[in-house]
Formats: sequence, structure tokens, C-alpha cells
Amino acid sequence: MISEVGFRLAALGDKPPIEENLSVAFDEATRFLSSETSSNASTDGIRLTAPELSEVTSIAQRITELCRSVGGKDVTFFPEFRGLGMLEKCQGDIRVDDTIIEIKYVDRSFRSTDFRQALTYATLANLGGDNGIDRIILYNPLRGTYVDTTLEELIFSSSGRSVEEFEFEFLSVLDGSGVSR
Repeated sequence: MISEVGFRLAALGDKPPIEENLSVAFDEATRFLSSETSSNASTDGIRLTAPELSEVTSIAQRITELCRSVGGKDVTFFPEFRGLGMLEKCQGDIRVDDTIIEIKYVDRSFRSTDFRQALTYATLANLGGDNGIDRIILYNPLRGTYVDTTLEELIFSSSGRSVEEFEFEFLSVLDGSGVSR
């Protein structure tokens, strides 16, 4: 809940007053988490303590600072990426111009699945005719760690392929021609 409220507070931007934004962010996070949990789980009655609210504000500030440091002009929270083949449309965390930023508020190191998720968004954007994605950032505001890499570096270091080769194979698999029947 803390990470989701902090992320949604950052998404609201610098819109004053902060108390009202906290309430909006909390309500949005509650609705989102309620829709993502099983029918037995409930977010009813959840209230954040003063230390938790402090952490929420810190998360929002860290995310906002990261977006500013990227240096782009067009910051979009919850960017949508068109589906392709058997992959339905999906939503990332943040897009700043040609950069995808995925937030991982976890007490662990980044995993290959985190990179694959961001790589999928970037590839969908590139193949979908959107302005291209050239850079991927994974950021953990809990641990204060991040990885900042280009799409080309990530693909080549993990597969030895060029971006074009990877995109061709990605497309082949999603449209079914690369899947055995």
C-alpha cells in the first residue's frame, strides 16, 4: 500500500495542496489494490500511520526527482502500449520521452523478469509505431538503487543480437509464426 500510494502521489505531480493529493493517491491506490487482490482480501479500513505517510511522501519525492534527472520534457505515468499478436495492450509505470522507467519497490535485487517487463514495453512501443524507446531504467526507491541502460546494450548483452534482430524474433513469436503448433 505504501509504495502504491507513493507512486500515485508522484503521478499527481506538483499539484497543491499536498493533503488533498495524499487523499486522492490513497483512494486511487486502494481501488487499484482492491481490483488486483483476490475476492477474500480487502483494503477496507486500511489507514497509514505517520511514519508510513512520511515514507509515502519520500517515495513520491524520489520518483519525481528521478523523472526530472532523466531530463525529458514529456513525463507520462501509466503509459499504455498497444498489444501485438497474442499480447494484449499493457501499461507501464513511467515514460519520459524515449525512456521507460519501471519502479520496483521491493527488498531484493532486480531480476531478469524486471528487465523482460521493461524490454517488452520498449519493444511494443517501437513496433507499434510510437516514438521509439531507446533507454530503460529500473528504479527501486526503497533500496535507492537503479539500473540505467540503453535498449541496444540490454539486448546485445543478454542475447548477442541487435535491436532489429530481437524485434524481428519478438514479432515472429507474438504473431504465431515462431510458435510450434
